Amino acid sequence: MAVDQSRANSKGGDSQYDTGSLRGVREERGIVTGIVKANVHGAHMGVIRIWVPTFCTDPDDKTQYRTVRYCTPFYSRVDNQGVGDTYFGTKVTSGIVTPPPDIGTKVLAFFPEGRNAEGYYFACVPDTFMLQTVPEATLYNGVASGEFNDNLEGERSSKKVTNWKTQARPQDFFTNNQLSGAGLVDDTVRGLNNSSYMRESPSEVLGISSKGRRITTAGQDFTLTYNAQIKDPNTTDKTILNGLLGPTGRRKGHSITLDDGDIDGNSNQIRLRTSTGHQILLNDSEGVIYVGNGEGTAWIELGSQGTMDVYALDSINFRSKNLNFHADENIKFHSKGYSQFVSEKQMHVEGKEQLVMNSAGEAGITGEKGLHLNTTGELFASSGGASYLNAGGNMSIAGSLILLQGPSTKAKTAKNISELQKIDVSYASGSGFEAGEEIATTADRIVTHEPFPAHGQKNITSPYTGGLVGGGGGMGGAFSVIGGLAGGAIPTGLDGGLAAAAASVGGGGAISQAVSAVTSGGAGNILSQATNVLGSSGLASNVLSQVSSSGAGNVLGQLTGGGANPLGALTSSLQGGQLAGLADTFTSTIGSGNLPGFDSIASSLGGITSNLPIGDLTSQLGNLPIGDIQNQLSSVTSQLAGADLGKLVTDSTGKITGIADSLGAGLPDIQGALSTVAPQLQDALPSVLNSPALKKFPVTDMVAQVNTGFSIGALDSFDMQGLNAAVVKQVGSLNNPKFIDGITKSVGKYGFNVDQLKSQGFVRPDAIFNDQLADTSVWTGKGGANSLNKFLGNSGLQEQVQQAVVATDYQKMFNTGAIKLQDGKKEIMGMLTASNISSPEIASKVRQGFSNIEDTLKNTTNIPDGEDVSSVVKDAMQTGAAAQQRAQKIKEPTTQNVNVIDTVRDDQGNVTQETVVRTGVDEDGFEFTETVTDQFEGETYSAPSAGPANIVGDARQGRMVRDARQDIYQGKNGQRIKSIDDTVMRLEEILFSKLLDGTATREYEQQARAQINALGAERDLLVKDSA
Repeated sequence: MAVDQSRANSKGGDSQYDTGSLRGVREERGIVTGIVKANVHGAHMGVIRIWVPTFCTDPDDKTQYRTVRYCTPFYSRVDNQGVGDTYFGTKVTSGIVTPPPDIGTKVLAFFPEGRNAEGYYFACVPDTFMLQTVPEATLYNGVASGEFNDNLEGERSSKKVTNWKTQARPQDFFTNNQLSGAGLVDDTVRGLNNSSYMRESPSEVLGISSKGRRITTAGQDFTLTYNAQIKDPNTTDKTILNGLLGPTGRRKGHSITLDDGDIDGNSNQIRLRTSTGHQILLNDSEGVIYVGNGEGTAWIELGSQGTMDVYALDSINFRSKNLNFHADENIKFHSKGYSQFVSEKQMHVEGKEQLVMNSAGEAGITGEKGLHLNTTGELFASSGGASYLNAGGNMSIAGSLILLQGPSTKAKTAKNISELQKIDVSYASGSGFEAGEEIATTADRIVTHEPFPAHGQKNITSPYTGGLVGGGGGMGGAFSVIGGLAGGAIPTGLDGGLAAAAASVGGGGAISQAVSAVTSGGAGNILSQATNVLGSSGLASNVLSQVSSSGAGNVLGQLTGGGANPLGALTSSLQGGQLAGLADTFTSTIGSGNLPGFDSIASSLGGITSNLPIGDLTSQLGNLPIGDIQNQLSSVTSQLAGADLGKLVTDSTGKITGIADSLGAGLPDIQGALSTVAPQLQDALPSVLNSPALKKFPVTDMVAQVNTGFSIGALDSFDMQGLNAAVVKQVGSLNNPKFIDGITKSVGKYGFNVDQLKSQGFVRPDAIFNDQLADTSVWTGKGGANSLNKFLGNSGLQEQVQQAVVATDYQKMFNTGAIKLQDGKKEIMGMLTASNISSPEIASKVRQGFSNIEDTLKNTTNIPDGEDVSSVVKDAMQTGAAAQQRAQKIKEPTTQNVNVIDTVRDDQGNVTQETVVRTGVDEDGFEFTETVTDQFEGETYSAPSAGPANIVGDARQGRMVRDARQDIYQGKNGQRIKSIDDTVMRLEEILFSKLLDGTATREYEQQARAQINALGAERDLLVKDSA
């Protein structure tokens, strides 16, 4: 129909209605309510077409639509100044603008002077109860949610609803995904709170929100998805045209919220928030100013306690002409990598009270034009080993008295700064970001990814733990030069320590010659008798038989090939009872069957002590300070009673140190000799794996590996997946088979080095360095790999080589005792990961407690030159153990318990609200405890028993949601819904992992989030269909 004649001469009805020529006619209908039917207009001035139900009967009859212009509450401009197109000649405009309302929105319009042709709309009428998410998204049952469905044909139209607060609202998966990814899903201050216009009456909220981006039914951005078609003027696709004329959906838009707070004073704030979660928050309730991006990868907070916390996942960067830092108390820096300070001009480091520099490795100072050391007090320089002074020209030594032979005076030692254990935040599968892991640092406050556990807390300053200790000795009034004693000098007191003892025991030392003299007498016969007691196949063949045939100097040299043998060195200073105790200790430690020839030494050693006249030996050594030297060695050997060289003991300086370090100071080869005789005495692996606590290993790294079915020893095929993932993580290849390390030149997915490829026959024996792998001539052609490019292009061959390398390393370390019979999977995987990036020999040394490993050739392992080998290997051990821990937890079944702690019922006895506490172990093996309160719409609902019934897990929500009608995973579409939740969980973890290691590009991040949103849209439809 063209015109509704029954309502002619009415405003909004007959277009020919004109009151201008009718004298005395008063127009009563100045403002009408219209429904938007079209909002696209070529003028781009916000012109819309409305249908006025009061005066029209057919909402589909376009001839009844009335065109109205946009009327803003404020607009201003200056008059034209002439006709020229200059800036001052044109109008300068200002005002408030809003976009045209979407189709279906109610508006108020008026027609000035009663003219239908000049109508304006100036206000919009909200639908009943549809302001719960204005101006920003709000929570429903603890989850970001949209409005409830008020479709007139449904059960919950506004005319039928009596209590809008009880109406179920669907999850806003766009907002919830963003909050989960940012770590703010449970934070009701920095995340979502209750800033809704409908929170109370009268409302305390003032706000503005934009309409939001158009989306498709698949949850994708409409204009980006159909960008090319939209730009094509000849587009005829109805999906495109309908989406432009009236979008089927939108995600929440940008918002500005001014909230004076709820009845409890919460949410008293101003917030500017974008659609994807970037925000500026000024919160009076918590007293904070918070600025953060939507991904949670960077944020700043000014706290009420006077703290400013800054977090950035990648880097924090400053540049200025001048940069000044001033602290009224302390400045602390801590880096997990290297620290670098470079000045192109002067650099000044000053400590008013004390300046301490400390290095666990080497320390160096180089001055190209000169080096000056100046003190108004005493100058000390000490070394545990040899000392060297070298001058290219003259060397001048001046002093009032020069004592070339001592006495010794020790320099003080720099103390290490004590580490603090702080709570860190990491991503956990199934629950998102959570605090719990500890991280070692020397800083007082460590800022983390959200949820930052120290929000609202004041910084607590830890005391200074550095400084200098020890030293001293001084002259002691001994102004004399101590002469040589039989070729060696012996300090008069304990200050000489083990170094003096070792020098005396050595081949040319005083004790050496004395013992050589004694062996021609009683001692020689005694030691020969001891040899007979032990037998030729026992300890005598290695130790005591050598003592009986030569002097002490030769004894030690022959036993270790030049180094000091531990048993010979120690027993030379022990009295009978001490030797017996030592023998018992060694016997119990080594154990029957652990080493060939050691099966029956306990009873043999026990019979020696009664026949050893050690007292006669001491008396024949004359004036040598045997007591001092013996005390040095005895203080160390007495600690062997527990057969644990890792125990802490006090040396002669009062410094707390390990036995192995004490022995090594004076007897450089003793640690290696001990490991040869009894390798299980020193085991640093437990301390490496337990301190600091192992990190959680991403499950996504494991599932990315191929399950080849390969197993070895105690490790099954799934453990091998974890091992391979640990090696990939340690190497840094990101599973790329064409990876080449730019520093070490190791190659392939597993970072193979030249020795590994040589051992498997892929590279010729004459190749020495990883760099040579680029040379085609070094490749043997095995497996078709006749060049580096061929090898890198064959991922399957690399998997085979990795299996062979693991098997070879395992057998080699098992044979040498580096992997022990009693080792569990965690220890084995730690050692195999370590050997993979270094070598079985290096991994074995680190397990034995060696801290300085300096004989590694550059570019022969996966360890960059200049890095501390021991630290890198220990880190690899931890990575391997963490991978095993994750593998084990994944294989364990999940358990859970649900306990109802509170129930509210209505007059008919139906449960209307229930609070439960859920505890257990999630699918990744980590314990959890959570409290959930649910409301029900009058259903009769019985308390659940222990178990997962009626519990719905949503990985993106980071919480558990109860469905009172059915377990959503068990009902219709349940399998697909669970599959979606699992996929979203994996995508979020992979995305964060890539953001953390810096490999996620902006394009990748957008694609990942678009995929997550698409899955959320599909899940939303499936949940609706399941209801």
